[in-house]
Amino acid sequence: MRAISISAALVLGAACTTTQGTRQSGKTPDVWVRDIQLEPRRGEVGRPFEATLTWRDNYIKEPEFDVTGLPPGVAFDPKTRTIKGKPKHAGFFTVNVAIRKHVVRETGHRPTPDERWWPASFQVEIYNPMKD
Repeated sequence: MRAISISAALVLGAACTTTQGTRQSGKTPDVWVRDIQLEPRRGEVGRPFEATLTWRDNYIKEPEFDVTGLPPGVAFDPKTRTIKGKPKHAGFFTVNVAIRKHVVRETGHRPTPDERWWPASFQVEIYNPMKD
């Protein structure tokens, strides 16, 4: 028997929270992201799975996402901010999530501190269904 579990893979299982390395640039306020969470944290092979990504921020209207390490059979939907699907394989998967303010890419654009990625990692556990 195996199932899916997503748990913060940080010190003592806490969520990723940091504001280091940011400074006000231009006319916009400092940008920060805190308390990145992914819930629920468990599921089963072949059964519908849906986990919601949440966080707190102070100035992100159109976030960009980078999500890697998802179990086979599930995908991230940036519009609904959810991971959905039917996992195909049992196991433990490290899901890496990064969030940042939408960046307009122009020729000669130099990144500002407000454009940094805010990362978090979660342990996803996929279990085989229980037999009756």
